[in-house]
Amino acid sequence: MHNYSILEETKRILRENNVWLKKRLGQSFIVDPEYISKQIQAGELDKNDAVLEIGAGVGNLTVKISPLVKKIYAIELDHNLAEILRKRVAAHNNVEVLECDALKCEYPQFNKLIANIPYNIASPLTFKILSYKFELGILMYQFEFAKRLIAKAGDENYSRLSVNTSLKADVQIIDFVHRTAFYPKPRVDSALVKIVPKDIKLNSTVEEISQVVNEIFPYKNKKIHSAIKHYMNKLNVNKETLKQILSDIPYSEVRVRDMNINMLDELTTYILNKIGGI
Repeated sequence: MHNYSILEETKRILRENNVWLKKRLGQSFIVDPEYISKQIQAGELDKNDAVLEIGAGVGNLTVKISPLVKKIYAIELDHNLAEILRKRVAAHNNVEVLECDALKCEYPQFNKLIANIPYNIASPLTFKILSYKFELGILMYQFEFAKRLIAKAGDENYSRLSVNTSLKADVQIIDFVHRTAFYPKPRVDSALVKIVPKDIKLNSTVEEISQVVNEIFPYKNKKIHSAIKHYMNKLNVNKETLKQILSDIPYSEVRVRDMNINMLDELTTYILNKIGGI
């Protein structure tokens, strides 16, 4: 029996199945056993877990996770890779391969998430994931994206993404992953990110705060009074009402990029009280 490395095994599987990877789908597979182990360990997996794996590829993670958990739902969009995956996990009776677009298909019930996120859909896929109830996610992101994901108020990378994520989950980078851990080698480095969903207690709803955030963060270097003026003009708020709103608006001289969650909550509540809805 051959003792293939994960890289050699991946190359062999692709070659024998005459599969050419598609750059447009961001197809790069984790082949470094150290980071595969780290991703699995960080997931704190046990025999009660139902795991959703997004971007399963040829199953390098899938076959390692399978013996540790109750069930795996492995999502793969590419038909050829899904067929390879089905053959590779045929002896694993707890693996169900779902051939679908992770942005469009409904997910089965799961409590843990492990995913190597396709970089070209990282933002919309993250927010879709966060619309589901689960305990813990260990996700591989492009490093620069991960820095934006975890950024705090005042940080250079603080953005709509940072705020909207932190409204729904606690996130942290748990490891830097060099591009050589993947095959084919991508042009960028990656990061392992831990996501723990949370229910945050605020005066306004998450949806209301998110609406305000999405409207003012395109002006993140402007002061709040200026950003809100742009927003109210978009809502066709009349001049007299706008004058009243701006006269006593909280954090008027603070720049948008320096507004933390509690400040944004207070601002949202103020606006809602003034105009009755957004």
